[in-house]
Amino acid sequence: YTSDAVNAINYLRDLKTRHGLNVVAMSNSWGGGGYSTALHTAILRAAKEGILFVAAAGNSASNNDSVASYPAGYTTLQGSTQETAASYEAVISVAAIGSNGTLASFSNYGAQSVDIGAPGVGIVSTVPTDSYASYSGTSMATPHVSGAIALYASAFPTATAAQIRDALLRNAAPTPSLVGLTATGGRLNLEGIFSSAPPTVPTVHDIAITSVTPASSSIRKGRQVQVSISMSNQGNQTETFTVSLSATGGSVGPAQSLTLAPNGSATAKIPWTAPYAAGTFTLTGRASVLSGETDTADNTASTTIKVK
Repeated sequence: YTSDAVNAINYLRDLKTRHGLNVVAMSNSWGGGGYSTALHTAILRAAKEGILFVAAAGNSASNNDSVASYPAGYTTLQGSTQETAASYEAVISVAAIGSNGTLASFSNYGAQSVDIGAPGVGIVSTVPTDSYASYSGTSMATPHVSGAIALYASAFPTATAAQIRDALLRNAAPTPSLVGLTATGGRLNLEGIFSSAPPTVPTVHDIAITSVTPASSSIRKGRQVQVSISMSNQGNQTETFTVSLSATGGSVGPAQSLTLAPNGSATAKIPWTAPYAAGTFTLTGRASVLSGETDTADNTASTTIKVK
């Protein structure tokens, strides 16, 4: 049932979001049925968690541009009635080719709806009862692509789902039988996708400290001042942050907790008592996620105060 497929996708998404498993892609060697809002919604929600959806194009020798074959026909660039679109295309539709590089006679195709070809004729695989057998179908081509994604993700663990998909499709090996019949006009090319690492993704902080004041002030020895640490929540959900202050001298007050809505801002005030020694001291405000999304790192900002 379609409901089983939805449950399966939601299960994998749950393994990643709640249990911390590094799920990078789902391999979907199955098909049938028409468009389902529930299934589309499940694929969209998984895509937003960085999970690619690799799907068999189908085995009816038909043009998927004319008549969609599901689930390969879904797109995450369009939303469902229950979920908005993702920021990238997570679906990868796979056609089958033979050992001579030609499109398999049974394979579906589509210049816009089928992305890439992979070996799918006479593929030897394990079967029940501790044995092997040879099968043909886009269902055999699909896991070749899924496996390539897993290898790429293991080599480049910081690559995003969008970057993995781009590396896979951009480096497809040109194949005459696939030109005009797939979006890439090519077949899976492992050597090509490992030819270059994905671009470095800048560190993103859900919490951003926008200022620490007073800045470059001058105070007397032993005096206490209130240090203001201003911050904003750049994440997409309400989160609680721990805000603390450290100093190269003197003593600081206890850390505080602040809860901020998305795009919300606030200022924490933490006291600092200057030492009984002259000099210039650095005060650093630090914010880290206490509950909510997992941030990439703490965020810090500093100021200096001169003691005289």
